[in-house]
Amino acid sequence: MASSQVPGLVWGFMNETLDADDEGFSESRRTFRLRRGPAELITDARPSSHQNRRRRQKWYWALQLSRVPTTILAGLSFFWWDNLALTVVFFILAVPAPALAVVLANEKGPKLDKRERNTYKPGLARQIRYEQVQAAQHARELDADEKHPVVIDHDDEPTRR
Repeated sequence: MASSQVPGLVWGFMNETLDADDEGFSESRRTFRLRRGPAELITDARPSSHQNRRRRQKWYWALQLSRVPTTILAGLSFFWWDNLALTVVFFILAVPAPALAVVLANEKGPKLDKRERNTYKPGLARQIRYEQVQAAQHARELDADEKHPVVIDHDDEPTRR
């Protein structure tokens, strides 16, 4: 690896690596794309609850959606190919998929560290909520003022000529 090449970055097309010192760096190929290699784990931190929930949702939908093709394959293998063994395998895969999906989706997240303090401060929560409501109300007032401008010169009585 040349000293001018950045580790973890790939230049070029079809993962061809190029050094900045290569001849014809900008002329030999039409387009160059900078792509990142696989990310490396640099911490031992646990995944966040959002990441955990997202992972469980992906598994849930994958298992629920896999029922349809496996059921169709079970029917095809029975009626079209007359293969009872393959039908049983597809049927065994299709039937428990919804229950397995629900169990995986409802699993609890990572266990919390007992040494970590878990405190709820109701006063702080009320203050944050109050500030959010005030900001939303102020935004609504500004929006209402922009929609309905104030009329300065206005006569209540119609003018007669």
